[in-house]
Amino acid sequence: MKSKQGLYGLILTGGESSRMGEPKYLLDYHGMSQVNYLSQLLEKYCDDVFISCSPEQSKDPALPKKGIVDEIQFQHCGPMGGLLSAFNKVDGAFLMVGCDYPYFQEIDLMEILDSRDPSHCATVFLNPEQQLPEPFPGIYELKSKLLLMERFAQKQYSLRSFLTTVETKLVIPTRPNCLISVDTREAFEEAKRKLKNP
Repeated sequence: MKSKQGLYGLILTGGESSRMGEPKYLLDYHGMSQVNYLSQLLEKYCDDVFISCSPEQSKDPALPKKGIVDEIQFQHCGPMGGLLSAFNKVDGAFLMVGCDYPYFQEIDLMEILDSRDPSHCATVFLNPEQQLPEPFPGIYELKSKLLLMERFAQKQYSLRSFLTTVETKLVIPTRPNCLISVDTREAFEEAKRKLKNP
């Protein structure tokens, strides 16, 4: 499959959601499930949008887009496994976002897209507090596939660590709160309140 623009959307479904108690991709922050919200957002700017999911999640009729199931060898490797599975299915770069980032909005997406540098392996935000790259939201160019495979072969599954070892375009976010991950019921309720009354 070849992309005209060379950019596909990839939505991470949020893992097992054990602390949240329900799938994070089904949570409603914006008047619809988070996976639907992100799907509608990404499809404006990407040639196609895919859901990175486990075999069990792929059976959920609530998923609105084509699922890319983690391949057997990449299961239990976190986001790196989802990204490598996607690279094996689609010939193009990926704009990867996570379902557990409710503060991420179109303005933040545009900042990543406008900053994209295809000469680098990836374009991601720099966490201003930790001074470290945030693996997503971010754009991973096709050229990063072989380098990711090398890390996988070495059983080094951290995308953040990967980003510190390759040419990465780092973007200082205008809205750092877009990098806040929500993993508990308390944080979910707080995020809903803040998004309702910004």
